[in-house]
Amino acid sequence: MKKQLFSLLLIAFLAVQCQTKKATESTTKTDSTTTEKETTKTETMPQKETKMNRNKNLNRIWILVKFENFDEKKLKQMEASLDFSKTENATANMGCNTLNFSYKTQNNSKISFSDVSSTKMMCLDITLENEFKNKLNTFTTYKIENHKLTLTNDKKQEMVFIAQDWD
Repeated sequence: MKKQLFSLLLIAFLAVQCQTKKATESTTKTDSTTTEKETTKTETMPQKETKMNRNKNLNRIWILVKFENFDEKKLKQMEASLDFSKTENATANMGCNTLNFSYKTQNNSKISFSDVSSTKMMCLDITLENEFKNKLNTFTTYKIENHKLTLTNDKKQEMVFIAQDWD
């Protein structure tokens, strides 16, 4: 009896795993197809700043080291980061939830953010996350110097990041 019950549970587990794998593969194929279509569409517009001619130095993962009154130690502890490695959309993590948003750049110094959304996991401390979400769209300029990215808004407030791949 125990062997039969164990066998049934094992079969059910394997069936669920197979379905999950198929769903993941399907999602991956859909995502890559969408990216190819978007790339084709933007390549036909050479006058505007597109994915293909954005500042390549911006397209990486950045670690937040300065923002508002948060000390650098807390920012590092929260593993606060901003990921521009994808083309049209970016993500950020301020310690718990994943934030997703669109961004556009112009003239290698102007930047705008829109369509901010996030996952809704249960988190103990989302103070940093809330401040980041509330202020992100106020930042309108960016500057990259060596391994440092600085976002600035009209009130001269700054968010400073260090490139993750910097030694």
